[in-house]
Amino acid sequence: MKKQISLYPEVKTQDLTSEQKKKLLGLCQKFKRLSGGTAACSDALDSLGYRRGYMDPSIKPYFPEKGRMCGLAYTIRGANVPGLPPRTKEVRETVDVEYYDNIQPGYVLMYGTDVADRGTIIGDVIVTFAASRGAVGAVCDGPIRDLERIKGLDFLPFGPSACPVSGEGRVLWIEYDCIVQIGGVWVEPYDIIFGDMDGVVMIPKHLAEQVLSKAKEICRKEDVIKKSFLEHRHMKLLDIFAMHERRP
Repeated sequence: MKKQISLYPEVKTQDLTSEQKKKLLGLCQKFKRLSGGTAACSDALDSLGYRRGYMDPSIKPYFPEKGRMCGLAYTIRGANVPGLPPRTKEVRETVDVEYYDNIQPGYVLMYGTDVADRGTIIGDVIVTFAASRGAVGAVCDGPIRDLERIKGLDFLPFGPSACPVSGEGRVLWIEYDCIVQIGGVWVEPYDIIFGDMDGVVMIPKHLAEQVLSKAKEICRKEDVIKKSFLEHRHMKLLDIFAMHERRP
């Protein structure tokens, strides 16, 4: 296995043991139960000095009514190609096949393509395969297709748009299990990816427990403040904020 260099100076390697992955998957379930969702996690990241954990507002759930998604980032990097004919030598790479064959339960497929827009990133065939292997969702920086067929699957995709055009011969996959950029955020393999109706946040794996603790505290304080609004209807907003040491 190749040694992965981390984006963060305090982290020596991206590589994780199976026990470390299992622990992170347990944290994913706790993130999903947060009353404040991705908003609380974004605030928690801000408080820890990581002010770009949220993805661009264009990255939204295709099926917001299906609830929340949280899992470990499983990354693949690709790029636009000039529309080569399908099944030509140039586009019969095996990177994506190896990528899909190594999907594990709890993974979120993370497609970084520098915003490929000449074809779709995924459709219902690949989503069906990924869901059958336990993947919980995907985050794409380009369009996907087959939304009507994907909707009934136990899989939550996020992305900017939809398009009927196949990606074959238009999107070339280069490497996987690598650092990618999606929605303006750099993502390492096995970072925690949390998505809900508001969008997607990336939680660096080495900060996961700290972020969860901070997010829980943020949710608790906000619940207390909201309760005060109902109990002290005569008080002004800033007075209630001051009572709880909350900045406006």
